[in-house]
Amino acid sequence: MKTTSLARALRATLVAGVLCASAGCDKQPISKKPDPQNPTEATPITTDVYGVVLDEQDQPVAGAVVEVGGRTLTTGSTGTFAFRGAEVPSDRCVVHVRKAGFFEAAVGVVPNDKGTGVRVMLTATGTPLTLASAAAGGTLQLPGGGSIEFAANSLQTSSGSYTGPVSAFVRYISPESPRLAQLMPGNDFQAENTAGERVTLTTFGAMQVELQASNGQQVQVATGKTATLHFPIAASQSSSAAATIPLWHFDTATGLWEEEGSARRSGSEYVGAVSHFSAWNADQADRTAYVKFGVRAAGLTELPDEVMWPLVRVRRLGQVLIPGANRQMVVPVPAGNYSGGPDDVWADPADNGGVGSLNRLSLGNLAPGQTLDLGQLQMPEGGIVQAEVLGCNSSRPNGVATLRFDNGGVYVANLRNGALRTWCLPGQAATLTITAEGYAPITQRITTPSGNRTLQVGSFNACGTTQAPVVMAFTIDGDGHHNERVELRDEPQYYDKPQAFFEPNFPTGAATTLLMGRSTRPGYVTATLLAATAPGLGTFAARTGSVAFNLNAGTSPGIYYEVANSADVSISLTRYDAVGGRVQGTFSGKFYKRIGTGPRSSTESVQITNGTFDMVRTANKP
Repeated sequence: MKTTSLARALRATLVAGVLCASAGCDKQPISKKPDPQNPTEATPITTDVYGVVLDEQDQPVAGAVVEVGGRTLTTGSTGTFAFRGAEVPSDRCVVHVRKAGFFEAAVGVVPNDKGTGVRVMLTATGTPLTLASAAAGGTLQLPGGGSIEFAANSLQTSSGSYTGPVSAFVRYISPESPRLAQLMPGNDFQAENTAGERVTLTTFGAMQVELQASNGQQVQVATGKTATLHFPIAASQSSSAAATIPLWHFDTATGLWEEEGSARRSGSEYVGAVSHFSAWNADQADRTAYVKFGVRAAGLTELPDEVMWPLVRVRRLGQVLIPGANRQMVVPVPAGNYSGGPDDVWADPADNGGVGSLNRLSLGNLAPGQTLDLGQLQMPEGGIVQAEVLGCNSSRPNGVATLRFDNGGVYVANLRNGALRTWCLPGQAATLTITAEGYAPITQRITTPSGNRTLQVGSFNACGTTQAPVVMAFTIDGDGHHNERVELRDEPQYYDKPQAFFEPNFPTGAATTLLMGRSTRPGYVTATLLAATAPGLGTFAARTGSVAFNLNAGTSPGIYYEVANSADVSISLTRYDAVGGRVQGTFSGKFYKRIGTGPRSSTESVQITNGTFDMVRTANKP
């Protein structure tokens, strides 16, 4: 990077032409009070966390915001994401995903330092139920089971007591659902009881609840009031259902279920009162034990590092995606006696394109804190799929690959340095999609090889499929400019290319610095946009006094336009990748004129609209 001390001094003196905004990203939560016998007790590790976001029909979800360890990015058309070199706790990494129209998801997985693959299923909020009057109260019957009772005058918004109609986005999750783990927030049934101990849950039913007022405000239970939840007891659990059971709400920040209150058995349902709404669970809690196992393919002594692992079911937990590469998998399960269950761990053909495991592993009797090595889950002879992706200028991009079987199931693998080499199940018609970072997706129909053979899918030149970048430009009106459109070249004022980087010690406060290019119109140059006190997505107001644009660059005196009122300027960060990826966004607002080192005018201003930027994210600055 070509940075001179003079350039840095000029940038600091002028605040480098700045739009400043505030935002925050929570750090990845370290597990609370991990079990001392847990073999994956929390210590930070660095790994690639990659995966795909799907809906309930296993279709990719575009535009979903994914967060890992305080870093965020947005999925493209293939629904894939990748956080390179993410630092996460070794015992449990939580992947947060949100998108309008879906319930927020948080998936807990045990990471692997060779790469951590994740499948996230978003569930649609769907058509809301309607409570006609919060003042009158009433009962909502949930599709699929369960109900919620609202007492009269028991709801409020942030503005105070609420009496109008309520739209209720609700979802009942049956403990008998074949996709229980994917539907359940957290996915891995990890929880913390009132004593602060980590426990593993066995669910008797759960509900996701989001309430909305007629004006769109969030509705909650009023202070000092409660709502009553009714969980139907499944026939398969009736004999084991106790007289009372703990209630748990889901903490989206930690990705853990938190114990709060209890429900009593009344005939064929559990009934309990809650003082707020989120996701609620009626669950039996057990101390946690751990099972350890590997996955082997018949006839292969070693698997490649990047493996499209089969989806494996663990009894009472549903299905999990094996996130490791050629390593043992450690899965937390409720302690207890599993004797007599020959099918406690297996790969079900329904999850894996019609092909299942050759054996099933039994858990037996597991004591709290115990780690039981189950050995190897044997898969049939599969094959190796290999592909190569080349980017522009002979680069070898990273990315994510998915394999969608015609018979059902979606696998995910890591594309590293332009190379894909993965084992997969045999003889299945499938669609291979490779999404290299910064390029349009590459799609290829294949039949997966069998007999441990290798299928060379080919070498793909992604450069011809480069995604169209966001044009760096803005429209200026006022002070002699009449809706003039200004586009920017790949030539910033002080640096060798448009780029974004985080500066925790910038003189005016920690910020993400966005350096844009010189304009194609002589005399214009943008300086920088400073957005956010930490990397992340969002829409922010600008900081008063920030310099936005420098006109007549290279002449004296310069003409600058600054922010006089923070509410005048809005900055939206719509994409914020890891280092090496892209940072994109928009900006607009009113900026006031200053000439040279003189005072800022209180009357002469310009209006900037349709401002856009797109640049590479480079390493943080000290």
